[in-house]
Amino acid sequence: MPTPWIDRVLWGIALVAIVGRFLALDHSPPGFWLDEFLAGLHLGCMSQAGQSGHGEKWPLFVLGAGGGYYTPVFLYFGMLWTKLFGLSFTSLRAMAALFVSITIAGIYLLAKRLGGPRVALWATLLASLSPWAFQFSRITWDPPLAPAFLIWCCNFWLLRRSWLGGILAGAMFAGALYSYPPTRIQAPLLFLALFFLTWGMTNRRWVRLAGFAVTSVLLVIPLLRFMTTPQFLERSSGLAIFSHGYLDQHRGHLYPILAFVNIFLDNLALHLRPSFLFFTGDPNLRHSTQMLGELGLLDDLALLVGVLLLASAIRNRAARGDESRLSPSLGQIFALAGSGILAGLVPAALTWEGLPHALRAIGAWPFFSLLGAGLIALAEKRWRLVRGFALATACAHICLFGWLYFREYPRIAGEAFNSDWRNSLTDISRLSPEARSSFARNNGDLLRFYMMRSGRYDCLQSEKVRADWAR
Repeated sequence: MPTPWIDRVLWGIALVAIVGRFLALDHSPPGFWLDEFLAGLHLGCMSQAGQSGHGEKWPLFVLGAGGGYYTPVFLYFGMLWTKLFGLSFTSLRAMAALFVSITIAGIYLLAKRLGGPRVALWATLLASLSPWAFQFSRITWDPPLAPAFLIWCCNFWLLRRSWLGGILAGAMFAGALYSYPPTRIQAPLLFLALFFLTWGMTNRRWVRLAGFAVTSVLLVIPLLRFMTTPQFLERSSGLAIFSHGYLDQHRGHLYPILAFVNIFLDNLALHLRPSFLFFTGDPNLRHSTQMLGELGLLDDLALLVGVLLLASAIRNRAARGDESRLSPSLGQIFALAGSGILAGLVPAALTWEGLPHALRAIGAWPFFSLLGAGLIALAEKRWRLVRGFALATACAHICLFGWLYFREYPRIAGEAFNSDWRNSLTDISRLSPEARSSFARNNGDLLRFYMMRSGRYDCLQSEKVRADWAR
């Protein structure tokens, strides 16, 4: 039987971790990175003048850094957000923290629906403590929206009202496709798995599917049209391992299809290797503290007990009547988690740049939490000590990660987040005329964001003053 005081402490740790992602947002990560100030510029101009920072009136897509594009789900939610909370570092970063918290709430409901309250407890705790999720919940950008839409798509698909569930799931599916390009690969794969895994749980399946299809197709028509434009195709083909240019350079003597499979599997393996998952994480300091893996200590414990459960099942030949025997509900949890992890890693494995790439694989982290929750819930039925070990591990993780993230990480990540620019531009009035002119000519968008953030200039004024200073 569950131990009430332990459960209360575990819920308390989860709450502290959720609240903690909203604290000291202007301190860690340090600085304010390229993607962040560009997002701030566009959102500020949208809220003030109904146009992007580059002058497009009420846009659906706005050019971001590195050839990527901000999309309507980010632009228009962000517009309302900045109207309410302004352009401070804390406000802008808190948007990502909010969406990751919404994802955690969705994980709780999904785990409870599929596996019951014990799985829901562990899933919430694992998701709250996940270093993968915590890192990406404190940066001003749009990728954290994608897991939120994916998880809520799964939740709405399981609603009792078939037509309403299909429509809402279709809307969430469309939101996921818009929010982050890699999700345009993960979301269809995940939904296909979800459809078959929940076949016996959903009534009037074809009515539900029709509502899903009509809603999602209608909502993604603007995105589909945009995806056929040359500027979009250039960006995607430049990073894909299946592009002719990349395969011609790297296939050696293999046929193109064999070379593609070989490269893809190698890339997939990079995202499953111990250094990425357990020790140092993503090699990019913006994507990881590099002091822990993408998975936290409690995830590690969950995988360890999973290995022990597997060894025990093999030794006992999964004897019938064993209380640790896999139940149908846990079987669905494991199947959905495995499908989500694989579907989440596929987009990153289809690219060649900066691997392993935790950001392009961002859609996998909620399903690692589901997997770990199922394993711990199964193990605590067999071994009572698991609950105590999990509590100790959660306490150790939140203390260690908190110290690393808020004390050590800001010391080493300043350059990765353009701390020098932030230090120079926080008080624009102190800039020399030469510095103003240099920023205006070479980093105009950066300068305009800090001008607007100061409250002395609005969107239109910042562009006029920037042009004057650039002369």
